[in-house]
Amino acid sequence: MNRTLILLFLSAAFSYTAHAQSLINQVPANASMVMEMNLKSIKIHMGDKVSSLDKDMSLSFFKYRSMPFAKLFNSSQSGMSMNKKAYFFMHEGNTYWALPLEDSRLFKTRIQEVAASSRYASNKQNFKFKTAKGAETLFDENYGVVIKDNTAILTKGSRVNTYNSYGGNYQLKDALRAFMRDQGITDKDQEVSLAIKEKIEELIANHDKELVETKKQESQERIAELERMDRTNLDMATDEAIDEVAVEAAAEAVEEATEEYYEEYDMVEEAAEEVLDMDEINAPTYRYDWSHPCIQAFDAAWEQYKLRKKESAYDLQIEEMTRRALQFMNQNEGNSILSNNQFTSDFSSTHDMGVWISEIFPFQFSDMVNKGMNKMLHWPEMNSLLSGNHGVVYMDVKDQSIDIVGSQSTGKVWSKYQMMNSRPVNKKIIKYLPKTTFGVYAMNINQNEMYDMYYDFSKKMIATLQPRRGMDYSAMVDLFDMFINKDMLLNTLSGDAIVALTGTTKMISSKRKYRFDSSAFKRTWQMVPDTSVIPEMMSVFTIKNQANLEKLLATLIKLKVLKKKGKNYFIDMDSRYKSYGKRKEDPLKTMWTMGIEKNMFFITNSREVQQNKGLIKHGAKKEMNKEICTLLKKEGNFFYWAHETGMNAIPWEDMGSKRTMQSAMMSANYFKSAKMVSKQTGKNSYAINASFNFNEQKKENAVLQLIEMVQKMNERF
Repeated sequence: MNRTLILLFLSAAFSYTAHAQSLINQVPANASMVMEMNLKSIKIHMGDKVSSLDKDMSLSFFKYRSMPFAKLFNSSQSGMSMNKKAYFFMHEGNTYWALPLEDSRLFKTRIQEVAASSRYASNKQNFKFKTAKGAETLFDENYGVVIKDNTAILTKGSRVNTYNSYGGNYQLKDALRAFMRDQGITDKDQEVSLAIKEKIEELIANHDKELVETKKQESQERIAELERMDRTNLDMATDEAIDEVAVEAAAEAVEEATEEYYEEYDMVEEAAEEVLDMDEINAPTYRYDWSHPCIQAFDAAWEQYKLRKKESAYDLQIEEMTRRALQFMNQNEGNSILSNNQFTSDFSSTHDMGVWISEIFPFQFSDMVNKGMNKMLHWPEMNSLLSGNHGVVYMDVKDQSIDIVGSQSTGKVWSKYQMMNSRPVNKKIIKYLPKTTFGVYAMNINQNEMYDMYYDFSKKMIATLQPRRGMDYSAMVDLFDMFINKDMLLNTLSGDAIVALTGTTKMISSKRKYRFDSSAFKRTWQMVPDTSVIPEMMSVFTIKNQANLEKLLATLIKLKVLKKKGKNYFIDMDSRYKSYGKRKEDPLKTMWTMGIEKNMFFITNSREVQQNKGLIKHGAKKEMNKEICTLLKKEGNFFYWAHETGMNAIPWEDMGSKRTMQSAMMSANYFKSAKMVSKQTGKNSYAINASFNFNEQKKENAVLQLIEMVQKMNERF
């Protein structure tokens, strides 16, 4: 009995210790994205081959700084522990790496070497770790490393802009010139008086105060924006009622404000004209150039101001990144991602690599991209559409493939729209694909559900636009819905389609060639033949109502968009080129062919199809890519790329680039094909399954083949 209790105690203690030491505890609960890397598995896949990769393969810890690949995956050289898991995560717009260490001293040495060796290092002489709150830190600009208890957090903050953030000094220079004029300083004066120095300090100080106030206002607006995000589940009917009243009130307010604005504008304009007239009378005969001592004194003071702002911004960022890193290092499981029910229900740690994305990821990611995307994603309607969407993607390395599986769960709003059909695409398409086909994209969508989603959300988004002159823009969507021919839009085609790359074709056209006539001293031009190689493509759609389609094509003929020749239709481009005078027939006129073939509508640039006036049946299905045939028979939404076949099908000698040809052919020796299948697995769930296949004849696994391919391409190019 005592022995059993002891064993249970030791087992529990060991489990607690192992769990407590897991780096996943350092990932915060509200992280928007989490990536787990099984370092042990990656090391096994690498094997002994990794030792030969020092020259060209690297991993960036800092901007433009790298650590040799071999050292990174060798604990005796990098200091990292290769028997544990590492984590990459995003939190509130910043990115972090949590790395397990075996030898923290060695890891510090390697980091110092990497940072100091870069030509971009801001201070090559001072890359030393400092002690802060029980941890060791090293920072360079907005990149940093924090080390504590055999754990390293590599962090990257927001970019400190050293120019745009502190621009606008031209306005201040204008104010300084006005002051110089008041002081009676001319362009001949070379002395920088005490009054000028005080004025320069005053201008910059006032500018700094305005900048601080602007930042405060932006921060308050951001807080208000986040608060609006939390209110997305309000009753829609209430929102619509409020919007209806607000639209009318806003229209009246805008109209009144517009009238007042133009009245004030006219008054200001008249006053400005009077001032300009007086300036012309009293204007001095001198001007200040950029080399004036007072202007140069301002420039010197402004550069010092920018430097202070930059250093202050970096200091604040370093303080914040250190605080956050220590917070993550010291937090318990209750504050980690393990307390996030969404994460624990989605994520599995049994793969080589896993990536989990939360519903807040698009919004935090938008903060890192641009303000335009940020505003779009934070619209209440877009927020409601994305709310509740989360997913996970896993990657596993096999002998000759890298396999990826993933799933996505949607929120209650998105779940209303069932946009994917489960049935495969039209199987009859197979017989019209030639054996040279090397790429296929197929889709099978529910057109009615897709239309309903776009209608609902476009109406709500447009309703958020500020009405002008009393116009309610959301009513325009209703008008479109009322007058559009839904039967023509939704019932002409079935919703399934493929786009296939079937080979390449030479396009013979003409182009302008200019030459200079020295005797006449003028430039002349003439049309010369031009040959280029383009992919041969074919799009095929299943027809639901052929009468509708024929009616649409007849209308396009009347509008002189299309021309009919036999069974086929051609794009009519004659009117587009009249302004250029007489020229040879443009290939775009006859390049794209359309037609109807046994309940299928096709668009292609195949010369063979054009010559035969319709789709061509290919009886040799056994010679076609077997995977493409299988996918077309079983799946409705997929992508397939036969890389080796495609590379061999392209006449690289006609592409004009020897480097491109060599690169393409080299890649075909390793990478063979890629496949991705997506399905709607339930009312609110989607799944993807993808694989990237490599040369089966080689002994190395897929990862080593990929690394070797990149390495050889680096050596050559």
